[in-house]
Amino acid sequence: MAAEDSNAVLRRNYARKLMTAITRNKLHSMLKVRAEDGSQPIIVALGSDCLSDVGPRIRAAGGSANLIIVDSKLSIHIIDIENMRPAEDSTAQDVADIHKDITMEFLIDYMRKQPGGSGLLRFAFSGVDISASSRRELQLT
Repeated sequence: MAAEDSNAVLRRNYARKLMTAITRNKLHSMLKVRAEDGSQPIIVALGSDCLSDVGPRIRAAGGSANLIIVDSKLSIHIIDIENMRPAEDSTAQDVADIHKDITMEFLIDYMRKQPGGSGLLRFAFSGVDISASSRRELQLT
């Protein structure tokens, strides 16, 4: 099995465990991002996943999602991704350019250092801006 295939299997397994825990413990309120239809889109990523792999999945979810990252220590980080939009539509001056090859663990560390855990990020490789907010960390058991 190729590494990419094993990562996809890991993501699916984590997604199953997470959805079971959310449902069993009635934790739906942790998922703050909602689509226009009221659903709560979830993207599961591994800490080692690169932004260039996760970005298109966020776009496919409509540009907003509850990004759940499982890091190498099996800690879970939930980052709210809202309002993915073309960078040329942005008037913000304090946008951070994020490289396509950063890992999700690097993104977690970056978000922790931002005031309030929030920031406007520009994915330079794809020409989009997102509003991101890191609010929660859990342990996967």
